[in-house]
Amino acid sequence: MMKTAALLFVRNNANNIGWWLAHHIALGFSTLIICDDHSTDGTWDILLNAKPFYDLRLFRSNPNIENITERQLFFQKEAVETGKNEFDWMIFLASDEYLDFSNDLTLETFLEPHKENNIIPINWCLFGSNGQITPSPLSPIETFTYHAPLEHHDHRIARYFINPTVQNTPPFPDPFTHIDQPADWSHARILHFAAGDKTSFFQHCTDAAPAEAWKHFDRNDIHDVTPHRWLKTARNVGATITQANLADLYWRLHQISKDQDENALHALGLSPLIFNDDGPNTAPPSFQFFSLETPYDLLWDANKNELISPNITSDTPSNSHKLILALENNSPSPHFSIILSKDIIPSTYIHFDQIPSLLNIIPVKVLVKEQEIICAITGKNIQFNNNDIIFHVLNTSDDLSNRLTPFIPFIQGGHTLSSLLRGIERSLAPNATALGYAIATLPQEDLKRLTALFPGLIPVGLQPAYSISDKADS
Repeated sequence: MMKTAALLFVRNNANNIGWWLAHHIALGFSTLIICDDHSTDGTWDILLNAKPFYDLRLFRSNPNIENITERQLFFQKEAVETGKNEFDWMIFLASDEYLDFSNDLTLETFLEPHKENNIIPINWCLFGSNGQITPSPLSPIETFTYHAPLEHHDHRIARYFINPTVQNTPPFPDPFTHIDQPADWSHARILHFAAGDKTSFFQHCTDAAPAEAWKHFDRNDIHDVTPHRWLKTARNVGATITQANLADLYWRLHQISKDQDENALHALGLSPLIFNDDGPNTAPPSFQFFSLETPYDLLWDANKNELISPNITSDTPSNSHKLILALENNSPSPHFSIILSKDIIPSTYIHFDQIPSLLNIIPVKVLVKEQEIICAITGKNIQFNNNDIIFHVLNTSDDLSNRLTPFIPFIQGGHTLSSLLRGIERSLAPNATALGYAIATLPQEDLKRLTALFPGLIPVGLQPAYSISDKADS
């Protein structure tokens, strides 16, 4: 069986490292070999949390080497030397580079005809900002959907698959080797998200003329969503990583609660006294339940990991689950609410278009009279196939109420950090989904303190838009 490895040298890319991992795992790489250059934004913690689920080989850069380029080269040499007897193909990528294949090719079917080759060049495809001003919690593939024409000169730059089993294979082919040859995307390309969002670009750009650099990279000439074919599998991986980060966060908060750690509590704007006070509202929150229709029942197809709304004459797929809305009666309008399945489902996440949460619930706010459901993260109305979602009252039952039992400890007493910490103290085991909902509904200042104390562990897909924008401005 062919063994493949993608290699990455990375520093401070917590917002997107999960998506980079998810995409290249979705492509089918056997192994991802990653060297973290002593990140300070939580990138390393995210990598560690993902490691138990996938074949990730993780390293830290050599701190005794002062020059970053030399640190990267040292890692690359070590990785090739170590992997040459294990892998058939290896490729070095940057954190803003995502490999893509054309014409329904896969990693294996692309590489199969090249058994006797020692290197395979793959050209860049430069994607623009798509008008994105601030960081997006969605995958770059979903966010940035416009690129420069094939003839753009940057597209002659290439990354290379190297076959370390073939003699005389150059370990580090020069990306500019084929600069005099036209780019070729007929079988594969490197999606290069060099622009990203505008705010982040200007924050991190080291070019002497950043405005000119932005103009060069922000190319939005051709609309292209063909890479979206990888998204469904990538979301599965991304959901696993998101929920692993939340489990890690749970145990760190649990330790703070157990120790009543004054320094950590102070950083969160709290004191140990919160554990002696149940807050202004000690009663558990009450919920009202609604069915969701379009006008037909809204279902989650757990086999295909997609939303469906079959009409009454259609066959309902097996392993499909009805979605409902649970509205917090005691929260002000717009009411904090949860979209969830009526029964427990095997899926790791439920996905609506442009919703980034990657949990098996969707945190929302609801305007009952207006029949509006608003994503708690993006602030945008939630629709299905461009149709508004209709909701009708359901009778409360023990089965429905029991679906919300894990959420109660985290929000009893209100949507605040103090309530969340008391909930951690009361809960018996980590529940990533319940913790994720509590985080997504925190006030702005509470969320800022939490993300500052635990960089990288608060998934950007659970941070309301105001928080992501504020981080971009800081």
